[in-house]
Amino acid sequence: MTSAVIEKNMKERSTNLSANIAAIFEKSAEIDISLFSLEMISQQVSDSYELIKIESGKEFHRALDFMSIPFLEKASAGPAALLDGIVEVQQGPRPSLRTLALREFLREGKYKLLSPFTGTLSVVNTSLGLEWYYHQYNGDYCLVSHMGGTMTTDIVETVWVFPRHGVAIYIENGLNKGEIEKEISKLLYRCLLNRVELMDYISSSVRRRVISLSDFPCPHMAHNLWNVQTGWANIIDSIDLSAARRFIFYSNQNFFGHLDEIHLDSAVASHKDNFISVRNVDEMFRVIMKENLFVLTVKDKYFTESFAQKVIKTAQSHCSKEFLDYVMHIRARPLIVTTIRLDNRSWIEQEKGLISLYRRLIVDFPQVEFVLDGLSSDTAKEWTTSWMSMEAELQVAQRIKDAVGEDRVHLSVGRKFSESIVLNNAADLFIAPSGSGMTLYKWVSNIPGIAFSNRSVLDLKNWHSWPLRVWHDNKLRENLVATIHLSPDAVTDGEMQRKSITRANFSLDWMKLYEASLPLIKEVVQSKLE
Repeated sequence: MTSAVIEKNMKERSTNLSANIAAIFEKSAEIDISLFSLEMISQQVSDSYELIKIESGKEFHRALDFMSIPFLEKASAGPAALLDGIVEVQQGPRPSLRTLALREFLREGKYKLLSPFTGTLSVVNTSLGLEWYYHQYNGDYCLVSHMGGTMTTDIVETVWVFPRHGVAIYIENGLNKGEIEKEISKLLYRCLLNRVELMDYISSSVRRRVISLSDFPCPHMAHNLWNVQTGWANIIDSIDLSAARRFIFYSNQNFFGHLDEIHLDSAVASHKDNFISVRNVDEMFRVIMKENLFVLTVKDKYFTESFAQKVIKTAQSHCSKEFLDYVMHIRARPLIVTTIRLDNRSWIEQEKGLISLYRRLIVDFPQVEFVLDGLSSDTAKEWTTSWMSMEAELQVAQRIKDAVGEDRVHLSVGRKFSESIVLNNAADLFIAPSGSGMTLYKWVSNIPGIAFSNRSVLDLKNWHSWPLRVWHDNKLRENLVATIHLSPDAVTDGEMQRKSITRANFSLDWMKLYEASLPLIKEVVQSKLE
């Protein structure tokens, strides 16, 4: 076979694939799904789709002539403009735009979006899995997504795909072009694999959909509390949930307790029979088709004081009386929590440094004791926590405990997560590296302390300081207690870790940490002993 023939066959196959993708949602079209793979669809999307970013001040691409100019103008103005007429955006600390929009959708019992075809609000009642929706208008259609980075919560619609036109548009959402193309490809492939069920589901849109709420895959302790659990809390605590008939949860990420436990006194506790657990996005897609669901996904990043107290109360309910008595006993003394952190963004001399720091503080404050925190024994360790080893942390922690002696060091590392929450909540202040451990003593317990890390993270004027800034932003946590940050000049960075400057390990003289934290320790210890 000549190269010209091979090229001709490949071109024909590409043309056929493009036509089949465009026809996925046309019931009369015949498609042989066995001919296609995710890799083929991904290549087709990459090669044939024009993915265009809509930005303020830029002329609209000629490929978008079939869209409404008012829609494009609002999309270019950002997420808040797309929600004009749906929500009022408050100034200052507040729940996310996603939460504000979901509250209104649930109050009305219907989901509205700004139609790219008309520039007016249109009701949509067809879900295509996690954060994807199907919008039809005058013989044309588009696929609309709420996708965004895990921390990007001030968004609702961010991506619009037009299979018949070979065009997709997006606004800033924390994802790059390649990540967006990947999600589009996975959706199209999912629709192909389940096309019979999908056609039945779309054609049944005249039937009343079962409005449902869902979380999203987030098996990382800090992000789960920050972006998933606040999403649930800021919906549950604010509106009547009668419109929502199903609640969908992703398994293997139940760090903080079941929803009906955390929100024991709310209406959601009476919906336990309507809880659905799914393992992945594919399973969620099939559940939607089978149960005729319309699904909205919670996502936020704002902690209220009342929600934090619910997390603590739930953790306490999972602990034995013996453990709670033990915590009550040790919290009678001034209690300082510190954290073991290995692999990245790690204090290179932390073992010797913490031993020296503890010994010096015991001399200065004879009644002080310490909680040494780290990874828990019963939580999923995925995303960045998969790089770390609880066993290695336990070995370091035990050596520190043995070296200090006198039962002054209480190990939280290696315990059940509920016990770790309770131990951290018993502490009066923290001295800790920037990282996921701050989830407990900053966002949940909200205690004072001193934070340290590598130079790029400690330089708050630097963009790379986000791993520190997020824990100390009063727009993210109600009544946030201020934190002292160690000076960048106090540390010396080692080699870059995990291909990121923000993850560099660092050297630190424990005396600099001692001197920086001493005034706060004096204040807290004196207050505790009065």
